[in-house]
Amino acid sequence: KIAEFLIEKGKIDQKYELYESYQKELETSAKCTSSQMIVMLFELLLNQQERFLIVQSAGNGYDNGGVGFDVQKTGDYCGINEKIRNHILIVGAVQETEKGYQMTEFSNYGSNIDIVAPGYDVYSTITEKDDSYTEENPGHENLRTVKNGIKYGNLPGTSMAAPLVSGSAAVLWSVAPELSAEEV
Repeated sequence: KIAEFLIEKGKIDQKYELYESYQKELETSAKCTSSQMIVMLFELLLNQQERFLIVQSAGNGYDNGGVGFDVQKTGDYCGINEKIRNHILIVGAVQETEKGYQMTEFSNYGSNIDIVAPGYDVYSTITEKDDSYTEENPGHENLRTVKNGIKYGNLPGTSMAAPLVSGSAAVLWSVAPELSAEEV
């Protein structure tokens, strides 16, 4: 499906290596700003497009690294009207403990959080920004480099939990395409 979409949009020619073209398209698309995303959201809604879902991480504390807080008390996500809110899943992070899964200390929480997913010690790619091991910021000492210098390691955060929800939502929507964004 990805190849068909990229060919249809003129982003790749069938002769090209799919992976390289797909990566280039991702790099270009990933440079969207928040304001561009808001414009795209409103364009979808104004054109009466209903088949989309945005998965948003809840955040990691007030300073994006501290102790989580109740987003309801700060007003985060409160000013979103219902029509838009029905297309957004806000994801908190949990970690496995002896008592089962518990909210992580850093994850924001509250009634505006829709769902939680594992977000502690998640194996992922490490960006230059994340590759910042110091005495004050331990946890990246077990990085390993693979082909083309891509680094992998374990990271915490609601941004680690959100992709798990995105993937689950995509699978659910693929087996039950009749569901609305709100039902997913």
